[in-house]
Amino acid sequence: MKTLYLECFSGMSGNMFLAAMLELGVELDYLKRELSKLRLDDEFALEVSTMDKNGIAATYVDVILKKESHDHHHEHEYHHDHDHHHDHDHYHDHDHYHDHDHHHDHDHHHEEGSHTHEHTHIHRNLADIHQIIEKSDLSLRVQELAKKVFGFVARAESRVHGKPLNEVHFHEVGAIDSIVDIVGAAICVDCLGIEKAAASRVAVGTGFVRCAHGLMPLPAPATLEILKEAGIPYYQTEIKGELLTPTGAAILAALVSEYGPMPEGLLTATGYGAGKRDQVIPNVVRTSLLEKAGAAAGLESEVLELRFQVDDMTGEELGFFMELMLAEGAKDIYYQPIFMKKNRPATAVTILLNPADLDYFSELIFKHTSTLGFRHMLCPRREMERQNLESSLGGETYQVKIAQWQNTQKISYEYEDIKRIALKQNKTLQEVLNEISFSVFESIRRQKESQTNLNEQE
Repeated sequence: MKTLYLECFSGMSGNMFLAAMLELGVELDYLKRELSKLRLDDEFALEVSTMDKNGIAATYVDVILKKESHDHHHEHEYHHDHDHHHDHDHYHDHDHYHDHDHHHDHDHHHEEGSHTHEHTHIHRNLADIHQIIEKSDLSLRVQELAKKVFGFVARAESRVHGKPLNEVHFHEVGAIDSIVDIVGAAICVDCLGIEKAAASRVAVGTGFVRCAHGLMPLPAPATLEILKEAGIPYYQTEIKGELLTPTGAAILAALVSEYGPMPEGLLTATGYGAGKRDQVIPNVVRTSLLEKAGAAAGLESEVLELRFQVDDMTGEELGFFMELMLAEGAKDIYYQPIFMKKNRPATAVTILLNPADLDYFSELIFKHTSTLGFRHMLCPRREMERQNLESSLGGETYQVKIAQWQNTQKISYEYEDIKRIALKQNKTLQEVLNEISFSVFESIRRQKESQTNLNEQE
């Protein structure tokens, strides 16, 4: 099981999380390609750089907005007249959520001086943002996680302003850069195969932020609402300024299932995502990627088993649902014919999942089947250690799957590979299978002999 651990000793914002994910192994080109599926390339660009934070080299991600009416990108740390920094995204109490740290009082101070702007505000509500996400070609898992994050932000704004959820609006520019941060976060989590997330307690800054209704204390009202809804443990530092932003809080709320010390496991990667602030402690979020010791060896793991019955779905609907579950990352799914009360023929459905995916697959099950509920239980699972190898026969490559448990070994091959080779070489399936098996077993025998000789020499 892959677990992400977040150390939020300097808070977190959306772009800090993105930067840390890049350091954990997400390729920048991959992130850009996936974000292009939003069809917003003409409105933003990503810039990635390395910063020194108190001696720590950390990655910084800047979302550049291409269509701002005042024709400049966000510097992420504009000074306000209460002389305190904002890092990337925060709440503004003038009926919209703005994600990249400066607010529009329409008369604000920049580090290089002050000037006044006339801004055109085109508003989007939560349904509009959902439509942008749902019209993309992103995987359903990415879409659902992104919508879950946005849900926390929208509900917080709704409570702060005392408005119904469908009346909460997001400023056009803020919506675009918050979409990049939030959808980008979902893309990275999916890319790294993260099954569970944990975090330390979260640091928040102190001081005030100036909004349309005057000075507001930190954490900003929307951030505080997210902390309350998700039950995120936090503590206030003496650092002046906003450390935890609404987007950062919402990502934690949607992703993290437990707070406390780092879980046990094999540490496979670390990453530092930078904010732009310079302060006493490094303005970074530190991330660690862990694999459970047993799971890394392919021996012990946990799987979530879901069960329900349906008696009013067609074979085509059940077939579609099975394909969807496997495409979205279910470990397995199978059907059994059964008889229910009044002797009605029905189908028993069993699905195996990663435990962290319960909420995501719950929505898919209720959306695509007729069931009104399902049972689920966590099952310990022991499995053979597995490895996939590639070999060739007569110039044609094929995949070999080898499973090992102590002294027991099993070998299997992909049917499509056997079929392709048989057709190209004008042989029967059995002939190809015999040749491949002989080649593989000979290779294993030679490998064992070589290892035995090395052991004897030692």
